[in-house]
Amino acid sequence: MYHRMRSVLPTYIKKGRKQWKCYFKRKLKHDEEEHYPSYDNCIHTTGYIPYNSDEEELRNNSAFTTQIIMFSRDELWSFLIKPQIAKLYSKPGYPKHYPNTYLPEYTCMTHSKLTLVAKAIDSKLLASDYYSWIDLGYFRDVSSRKKYFYLEVPNDFDNSTVGVNQVYDVPLKNVSARSIILGNKNWIGGGLFLGKPDVLKQFESQYKTRVMYYLSQELMNVEQHILYSMYTAEERKKNPITVEVQPYLPGKQKVISRDPWFYLGFLMYNENINASYRSYRS
Repeated sequence: MYHRMRSVLPTYIKKGRKQWKCYFKRKLKHDEEEHYPSYDNCIHTTGYIPYNSDEEELRNNSAFTTQIIMFSRDELWSFLIKPQIAKLYSKPGYPKHYPNTYLPEYTCMTHSKLTLVAKAIDSKLLASDYYSWIDLGYFRDVSSRKKYFYLEVPNDFDNSTVGVNQVYDVPLKNVSARSIILGNKNWIGGGLFLGKPDVLKQFESQYKTRVMYYLSQELMNVEQHILYSMYTAEERKKNPITVEVQPYLPGKQKVISRDPWFYLGFLMYNENINASYRSYRS
């Protein structure tokens, strides 16, 4: 049995001193045409004031519910550790992987994803059996189709887990967290997280604990490398996992895009063949 996805959470956090306003407005317009029609209910969280008016302008005629939540980065634990991350990245010899270990703000932003999902759940603005984080730009490969679409939870999804994309077939045994984080190695992607509300909140708590632990060990990178490290056999022995991930790897089912970074999203993707995007904007 399929479950219709009804609450998704894209977010815009200004990443540096440059506002990139012109770029952002073009990108927001592109992303609006790309995938917002798919979302029955959408919660946007942002710390960038111009986003509010720009997004309201673009979504004004939408048939779907949109909630825009303003916040300060100082409210998020992931940004409170920015000075420590910056100090670590500035050390001579610390590996440079752009933008992951060049820009502390970028690292903090990736660590914010699950926290913002948890905040959206706690806000109770939208009632939903499932929540999902989806990066802006996730469905760019189908932007030219101009079709209304919706997302459904895969029928093989384990409700006790968090669904993710498996992007590489790599070992979870005989590999260390240090080699993963410093070597910028990937196992699962961070573009989409799917789960039940209570499971996602537990997952976020587990994730935060691991980020703080690795930072204390002078190891840091973006969310994908933290997640890979957490689930290795060696790290499980030190810190048992309370919430498992369910990795989705291309091959089980034919979808529009077989790119492993986007496979789960397109497994959930369903087009309404009787309606075009523009018919939902009139």
